[in-house]
Amino acid sequence: KTECNRSQTFIRIIKNFICYGTVYRRCIKETSLIIFTHLQIFFKLYFTGEFMMFISKLRSIVMTTGLCGLSLAGCVSEGGSAASSVAFDLVAGFHAEASALKDGHFVDQNQHEIALNKLSLHLAEIRLLAKSSSGGNGQVFDPTQPPEPYENCHANHCHIKGSSDTKTYAEIEAELSGGTVTSKDVLVLSPNRSIEITSLSAPVRLHGVASGDLPYGEVHEIRVVFDTISLHVTDETAQQEITLQNAHQHGDHVHVEPLELSHAVDMDVVYGKEADQEIELMVEIDANILGKISGDDVDFADLMAEFTTLELHGHDDHHDHE
Repeated sequence: KTECNRSQTFIRIIKNFICYGTVYRRCIKETSLIIFTHLQIFFKLYFTGEFMMFISKLRSIVMTTGLCGLSLAGCVSEGGSAASSVAFDLVAGFHAEASALKDGHFVDQNQHEIALNKLSLHLAEIRLLAKSSSGGNGQVFDPTQPPEPYENCHANHCHIKGSSDTKTYAEIEAELSGGTVTSKDVLVLSPNRSIEITSLSAPVRLHGVASGDLPYGEVHEIRVVFDTISLHVTDETAQQEITLQNAHQHGDHVHVEPLELSHAVDMDVVYGKEADQEIELMVEIDANILGKISGDDVDFADLMAEFTTLELHGHDDHHDHE
């Protein structure tokens, strides 16, 4: 039993060595210790006449190691195993035309000066998803010759003529073939980070809001969810303070309408060409939203969804296998 436990420890070290490559020093130390221990057992059993018993046990250990070694091969090619890492920064700010600003305040269509006191966003979730199409007649979509009304197909999505909307390749292919598009989570992160914007002209950056391990395979979409949003402004012209939130009180319950933003991506983690991803989440709020927040029956959650966009910037740090 003791020798088998040591063998399992040895297998664990080899697995870490192959799959993760971050424990070389520890691996060498522990492997040397195990080999030395086995040699001690060998000489002890040899000189006490129990050599054949040792050989039998060693054969069992080797067979166990071999079987586990076959399963370890899966760590190199099996989908779902950690292949590379992804890290996110968050940048958020307003976009305002210079002509709409006066002394740092937004001037709405009624010539009211709106001063931004603070916009708070709480980043609750980052989801990386893979999409696939199913059903239909199997018609193949060619992004180099997109059908109407699609154009400018690149980076796993196509733009829609006369609109700012986009659709992924999988969505268009399913649409053409009469099938459906399904999504599954590749990685879900819970940053639990808040960002506060106090200027219409100075975006705010948060470094390292979340990170995780990417498995082998494709990622077609990144979604971010802000579960708590509050906006505090002052109408300098009317001398009125306005506070809006995405949460509403309904009797004894609080109804929250989270802001969910998404962007198509084209990420494919292939064995031998892994890349550590560093992605910047760029959240931009159109300052024209400040001209829509006065008055009764303002649906702040809908306004945020209408006036907020998500862009992605980043780079890959490739590390090929030797």
